Amino acid sequence: MAESSAGGLVSAALLAITEKGMAGLRPATEPYATLLARTARERFAVDWGIAETAAAGPGGNRYGDAAGHVCLAIAGPESLTRTLATGDQDRKQYAGLRGRPAGSPRRSQGEGSGAGDRP
Repeated sequence: MAESSAGGLVSAALLAITEKGMAGLRPATEPYATLLARTARERFAVDWGIAETAAAGPGGNRYGDAAGHVCLAIAGPESLTRTLATGDQDRKQYAGLRGRPAGSPRRSQGEGSGAGDRP
């Protein structure tokens, strides 16, 4: 899994993507997500590479993408790219969803006792 929401530093270090390799591309686009996914697949000799590149909130990114703009790519025997643009700057409302399967019910505030009680 390659990412760029942390400034791309993790991906750049692991994937060794150079400025020359990024020629004509900019972050937070499907072509850039595809580059990350393909490079991850090739570099680590795996069947599938998955990448995301996004504009985190609040305020979006310097390229003009609004907060909530996410590009995803899968590279493998079949490839796929998608862009999701929610325009939603409230990242806190999504914080409790990490690590939960799609469709899982979300607990209300105050329910459970903390970190050890995730479903």
